[in-house]
Amino acid sequence: MTKIEQISTGGGFEHYYLTYPEFKLAVLINDENHNAPVDGVDFDIGIYHLESDGSMGEHISDDCFATLENFQYDKIYARMKGYLEGKGYEQVGLPVQFKGEIHFPRATDLYMWLDENEIQCPITIKLHLEK
Repeated sequence: MTKIEQISTGGGFEHYYLTYPEFKLAVLINDENHNAPVDGVDFDIGIYHLESDGSMGEHISDDCFATLENFQYDKIYARMKGYLEGKGYEQVGLPVQFKGEIHFPRATDLYMWLDENEIQCPITIKLHLEK
């Protein structure tokens, strides 16, 4: 899911916050005056680890800050995704949502199947308990 938020920090600075769950990364964007940039200006980015709750974690130590030209709000999400790919950040492989139907005789069998398949994402399961 793409996400762009304009928020204020505790210091009153505005920025755009973009999340890229496929990389487990977040990008913070502002201009040289620490405001949310407008179209056409140079802008600064910071790359951060993305926490599981969607919040910004620690910054990436190698080459995590940069200045780029020509901010365009309507294209910024795709541009930053291309930037992350170009820098060599690897996608983490989001789990594919299961859409089939499997019947388990016991709930413990279901839990074992989830563990064996390393399914840890939120999924909807219709559990059929048979007598």
